[in-house]
Amino acid sequence: MHAEKSYLSDILKKLEPAKKHKALSKLVYIGVWLAVVFAIIIMLQLLQRELISPVLLIFISLLIGGLLGVFISMKISGKYWPYLAKHINADTIKKRLDELKT
Repeated sequence: MHAEKSYLSDILKKLEPAKKHKALSKLVYIGVWLAVVFAIIIMLQLLQRELISPVLLIFISLLIGGLLGVFISMKISGKYWPYLAKHINADTIKKRLDELKT
């Protein structure tokens, strides 16, 4: 019951018009890609000098790939949220939240 209340409250907050920070969003996106490139270059240099084992290199690469996948998924879902939000009935959500409060 608490999870449902939390989830519905979260959806209501997201339905409110948000302030757009496109410049900041693009800087974060560029920063993430630069960090990934920088990490790859450092790992390859460490591997070439035999300061890191290949197994550790593979593990770190998988970790970076997973985090990058999560970041891209969040970016894409945020991009398409306005299209989905049009089809969500806020009044029904508010009514259900009132039911849960009693």
